[in-house]
Amino acid sequence: MLNQTPWMIADELAPGSKHRMELTFPDAVLDRVAIPATVIRGQTDGPRIAVISGVHGGEYPGPAAAVRFAREIDPAGLSGSLVIVPVVNQTAFWQRTAFVTPDDGINLNRVFPGDLNGTFSEVLARRLFDALVEPADILIDLHSGDIFESLTPFSGYFKMSDKSLQERSAMVAHAFMLPIVNAYPEPFPGSLTSAAARAGVASAIVEVGGNGLLPSEDEAMVFDGLINALRAVNSLNEPARTVPQTIYEPASSADAPAAGLWRPAVGLNQQVEAGERLGTLTDLYGDEIADIVAPEAGEVVFYMTCLPVHTGETLVALGRPV
Repeated sequence: MLNQTPWMIADELAPGSKHRMELTFPDAVLDRVAIPATVIRGQTDGPRIAVISGVHGGEYPGPAAAVRFAREIDPAGLSGSLVIVPVVNQTAFWQRTAFVTPDDGINLNRVFPGDLNGTFSEVLARRLFDALVEPADILIDLHSGDIFESLTPFSGYFKMSDKSLQERSAMVAHAFMLPIVNAYPEPFPGSLTSAAARAGVASAIVEVGGNGLLPSEDEAMVFDGLINALRAVNSLNEPARTVPQTIYEPASSADAPAAGLWRPAVGLNQQVEAGERLGTLTDLYGDEIADIVAPEAGEVVFYMTCLPVHTGETLVALGRPV
């Protein structure tokens, strides 16, 4: 156990104040890990909200917006507490590693809630979950397309048997004012948002940007969504903004049957029919390995943009309006 978690610090702060800290952990495998965080206690009581980004190393609008959010939010106008961690995966971030943590080659967002007897990523996941997520009322998990991924901005939540939990999660997801809100059929093992939902924490995932880029409009989109999410859960005494949105559900994906050179033939938001060509996979001689086709009709909401791809990687993901 940690001697003092960010939520313990939040409880001890004077109302209307901020505190900067570094999260460190007692595990030998995490001995060089120090994670900057900002703890904020509002002027009055309210929900405990964890804002986490940087689970993956090459996703930048979330961390940038979280830094700005921590600096600009005024505790005097806040109800409840905030713990804001712009980059939880420090080694992946500073080494600019796509998808996986360089310490063990594992995707951190596939091992939550983690394991204290596991590898670097598994231990880190457990410590982050215990210290930041499980004690919270609400989790906001900020992501982007990684260095080799392009996607349509969206937020998402999980359908749950606990309808009150589902409604609170959906409210946060909708508050980000993104054009698409994904309603996932049920929590699946491994992701941070899913582990939070399984633990009874209202949780929403946000995906804005991609390809290792940081356009100012993407950062602003996430920042504005964070402010509006506070309005939606009554942490800010202001009316929440609403915009027209479409609820989607995941349709299916086309995965790489082998390693090779990927040349996409589609773009974001393109409507495709079942059997329609999505792109081509070739070897290093240029000989075709596979013609990648849509497994069913849907809208392109994600695709890989890099030339080399590995067996089993998702090349194109489709969605459809509910």
